[in-house]
Amino acid sequence: MSIKDVPRGDEFMRQPKNKQIIKTKKIYDWTRKDIMLDYRISSQPLTPSKSTKPSNLIYYAIARENQFIFTDSDRLTEYESSKIIAPKDSMVINFFINGILQPPILYKIENGKLTLLTTDAPLQGTPIILQFICF
Repeated sequence: MSIKDVPRGDEFMRQPKNKQIIKTKKIYDWTRKDIMLDYRISSQPLTPSKSTKPSNLIYYAIARENQFIFTDSDRLTEYESSKIIAPKDSMVINFFINGILQPPILYKIENGKLTLLTTDAPLQGTPIILQFICF
Protein backbone atom coordinates (compact mmCIF):
# COMPACT_ATOMS: atom_id res chain seq x y z
CA MET A 1 0.00 0.00 0.00
CA SER A 2 1.49 3.33 -0.96
CA ILE A 3 1.26 6.36 1.25
CA LYS A 4 0.88 9.97 0.19
CA ASP A 5 1.17 13.21 2.09
CA VAL A 6 -2.15 14.93 2.72
CA PRO A 7 -2.11 18.57 3.82
CA ARG A 8 -4.05 19.38 6.97
CA GLY A 9 -3.73 22.96 8.10
CA ASP A 10 -0.06 23.58 8.87
CA GLU A 11 0.66 19.89 9.29
CA PHE A 12 1.02 16.94 6.98
CA MET A 13 -0.34 13.55 7.85
CA ARG A 14 0.45 10.24 6.26
CA GLN A 15 -2.64 8.72 4.60
CA PRO A 16 -3.01 5.49 2.57
CA LYS A 17 -4.10 6.17 -1.04
CA ASN A 18 -7.19 3.92 -0.81
CA LYS A 19 -8.74 5.96 2.03
CA GLN A 20 -10.87 9.04 1.70
CA ILE A 21 -10.72 12.26 3.66
CA ILE A 22 -13.87 14.27 4.27
CA LYS A 23 -13.81 17.78 5.68
CA THR A 24 -17.16 18.65 7.25
CA LYS A 25 -18.72 20.06 10.40
CA LYS A 26 -20.93 16.99 11.00
CA ILE A 27 -20.63 13.35 10.11
CA TYR A 28 -23.51 10.92 10.35
CA ASP A 29 -22.63 7.29 10.66
CA TRP A 30 -24.62 4.11 10.81
CA THR A 31 -23.82 0.53 11.52
CA ARG A 32 -24.82 -2.56 9.68
CA LYS A 33 -25.02 -5.88 11.42
CA ASP A 34 -23.81 -8.88 9.51
CA ILE A 35 -25.20 -12.28 10.35
CA MET A 36 -22.93 -15.26 10.03
CA LEU A 37 -24.69 -18.37 8.76
CA ASP A 38 -23.05 -21.74 9.00
CA TYR A 39 -24.32 -24.18 6.41
CA ARG A 40 -23.17 -27.17 4.45
CA ILE A 41 -24.10 -28.02 0.89
CA SER A 42 -24.39 -31.65 -0.03
CA SER A 43 -23.27 -32.83 -3.44
CA GLN A 44 -26.16 -35.31 -3.41
CA PRO A 45 -29.55 -34.03 -4.65
CA LEU A 46 -32.39 -33.92 -2.17
CA THR A 47 -34.91 -36.66 -2.64
CA PRO A 48 -38.51 -35.61 -2.01
CA SER A 49 -39.99 -37.16 1.05
CA LYS A 50 -43.29 -36.83 2.84
CA SER A 51 -41.77 -34.26 5.20
CA THR A 52 -40.60 -31.93 2.38
CA LYS A 53 -43.85 -31.89 0.39
CA PRO A 54 -46.41 -29.42 1.72
CA SER A 55 -50.00 -30.49 2.05
CA ASN A 56 -52.96 -28.15 2.03
CA LEU A 57 -55.84 -29.18 4.31
CA ILE A 58 -59.02 -27.13 4.29
CA TYR A 59 -61.89 -27.23 6.78
CA TYR A 60 -65.21 -25.89 5.45
CA ALA A 61 -68.28 -25.12 7.57
CA ILE A 62 -71.38 -22.96 7.42
CA ALA A 63 -72.19 -20.89 10.53
CA ARG A 64 -75.40 -21.49 12.41
CA GLU A 65 -77.16 -18.76 14.39
CA ASN A 66 -75.04 -17.54 17.37
CA GLN A 67 -72.37 -20.17 16.73
CA PHE A 68 -68.98 -19.43 18.31
CA ILE A 69 -67.61 -22.99 18.42
CA PHE A 70 -67.01 -25.17 15.35
CA THR A 71 -66.00 -28.81 15.58
CA ASP A 72 -65.19 -31.66 13.22
CA SER A 73 -68.89 -32.59 13.21
CA ASP A 74 -69.72 -29.18 11.63
CA ARG A 75 -67.51 -29.73 8.60
CA LEU A 76 -68.98 -30.02 5.13
CA THR A 77 -68.03 -33.52 4.02
CA GLU A 78 -69.54 -32.98 0.56
CA TYR A 79 -66.63 -30.59 -0.11
CA GLU A 80 -64.07 -33.11 1.18
CA SER A 81 -63.49 -30.92 4.20
CA SER A 82 -60.63 -31.92 6.48
CA LYS A 83 -60.86 -32.21 10.23
CA ILE A 84 -59.54 -29.41 12.46
CA ILE A 85 -55.96 -30.33 13.30
CA ALA A 86 -53.87 -29.16 16.24
CA PRO A 87 -51.76 -26.04 15.60
CA LYS A 88 -48.58 -27.97 16.44
CA ASP A 89 -49.22 -30.20 13.42
CA SER A 90 -49.38 -27.29 10.96
CA MET A 91 -46.81 -24.75 9.80
CA VAL A 92 -49.35 -22.15 8.63
CA ILE A 93 -52.98 -21.62 9.62
CA ASN A 94 -55.28 -19.20 7.82
CA PHE A 95 -58.83 -18.57 9.05
CA PHE A 96 -61.47 -16.92 6.87
CA ILE A 97 -64.97 -15.73 7.71
CA ASN A 98 -67.00 -15.03 4.57
CA GLY A 99 -63.74 -15.03 2.57
CA ILE A 100 -62.03 -12.42 4.80
CA LEU A 101 -58.74 -13.44 6.46
CA GLN A 102 -59.03 -13.08 10.25
CA PRO A 103 -56.21 -12.09 12.63
CA PRO A 104 -55.09 -14.84 15.05
CA ILE A 105 -56.21 -12.81 18.07
CA LEU A 106 -59.86 -13.46 17.11
CA TYR A 107 -59.83 -17.25 17.34
CA LYS A 108 -58.39 -20.26 19.13
CA ILE A 109 -57.71 -23.62 17.53
CA GLU A 110 -57.43 -26.95 19.29
CA ASN A 111 -57.46 -30.46 17.89
CA GLY A 112 -61.00 -30.89 16.52
CA LYS A 113 -62.23 -27.48 17.71
CA LEU A 114 -62.29 -23.85 16.52
CA THR A 115 -63.43 -21.22 19.02
CA LEU A 116 -64.23 -17.65 18.00
CA LEU A 117 -63.07 -15.09 20.57
CA THR A 118 -65.19 -12.28 19.13
CA THR A 119 -68.18 -10.57 20.74
CA ASP A 120 -70.34 -11.13 17.64
CA ALA A 121 -70.98 -14.48 16.01
CA PRO A 122 -70.93 -14.74 12.21
CA LEU A 123 -74.34 -14.44 10.59
CA GLN A 124 -76.22 -17.65 9.94
CA GLY A 125 -75.15 -19.12 6.58
CA THR A 126 -71.71 -17.45 6.59
CA PRO A 127 -68.93 -19.66 5.16
CA ILE A 128 -66.16 -20.56 7.59
CA ILE A 129 -62.83 -21.76 6.17
CA LEU A 130 -59.73 -22.95 8.01
CA GLN A 131 -56.63 -23.61 5.91
CA PHE A 132 -53.76 -25.71 7.25
CA ILE A 133 -50.46 -25.89 5.38
CA CYS A 134 -48.41 -28.79 6.69
CA PHE A 135 -44.96 -30.15 5.88
